[in-house]
Amino acid sequence: MVALPARLIGLEAPEMFRDLLFRRAWRLRTIAACAVTMMTAACASHSQNAQRLLTAPVIDNAEDLALLPGGEWVIASSMAGGKKTHGELMLVSTKTGAVERLDINQTAEQNAVDTHCSAPVAPERFMPHGIALVSGPNDALRLYVVNHGVRESVEIFDVSMSGEKPSLAWAGCLQLPEGGAGNGIAASREGSVFVANMGQPPNPEKPSTPMDGHVLRWDREGGWSRIAQSAMIIPNGILVSPDGDQIYVAAYITGKLVRIDLRPGRNRWTEMQLSFLPDNLRWSGKGTILVTGHLDEPQNVQDCYLSANTVCATPSTIAEIDPVTLETVRTFPVSIGLGTVAIEVGDELWIGTARGPTIERLAKPARD
Repeated sequence: MVALPARLIGLEAPEMFRDLLFRRAWRLRTIAACAVTMMTAACASHSQNAQRLLTAPVIDNAEDLALLPGGEWVIASSMAGGKKTHGELMLVSTKTGAVERLDINQTAEQNAVDTHCSAPVAPERFMPHGIALVSGPNDALRLYVVNHGVRESVEIFDVSMSGEKPSLAWAGCLQLPEGGAGNGIAASREGSVFVANMGQPPNPEKPSTPMDGHVLRWDREGGWSRIAQSAMIIPNGILVSPDGDQIYVAAYITGKLVRIDLRPGRNRWTEMQLSFLPDNLRWSGKGTILVTGHLDEPQNVQDCYLSANTVCATPSTIAEIDPVTLETVRTFPVSIGLGTVAIEVGDELWIGTARGPTIERLAKPARD
């Protein structure tokens, strides 16, 4: 979800920063009839396949979701916003729908990643945003979390599956370069971290340009660097290919899915135009990309997102995209407002929202 750094979240956010995010808001030129009216034959077919299940569990602002190995647990990034003053990481049982806050072991003797972070962020000041779960060498699980509380950072947690329930241990953080404002995050098995950086906060002496925002990469050898030719207006969700050669980025304001090839000498940038504002990206079990986003004007999205509303009714949709051809496999509607992410959980799709008390669960549509 397009969001402000923690210091700018809420009703007191400067008008200038609102303008930075939305002054270039484009009027959606071609909203697919299926997505808007849900009345075409194709859309009717998808609606029947995607039979609504119990809208549960109750959880505030589950902006991003990650399924743990084994399929019994989902980690949700419960984001600050509305009347929620700080965020937290939540654990959700896929069997019962029970929700509880994930307790974090914060007694790490030293930061194993970045010496600039001497201690974890206190729970009451934690502001999680995008999350990425990665299985690294020896199948060790790590959770990377974009954080806006106290510092703009990527907080890193080791995930243990050895107990009755999964648990987290803080393993350090990566402090973003000065002026950074993270959104989506992805990481490779080898340890490279990719962050959709929404761009520096506004400077009244330096007007913003159409190229605000880009993708940052971190690795142990070189630290943070900006990926060449990755500039775009408000980058949002991000994925890295299994081989680490390509990244996929949701260019929110321009409504595009962008593929950036990281290999030297390749065509760096390939894009496809979507009929909605794309938020988070997730891999499906078939290797396609699930893109969740908003069927509304950017101004309307920001008006609700920056309000104290506990629910935003922003119409949302999901598109399944072929990562090779960048063509739409299919689209289908969802009922949750301001939907931000969709993940596969067994025979269901779970859809999160940046503003609302639920995770929507749908029967996974049968493949045409």
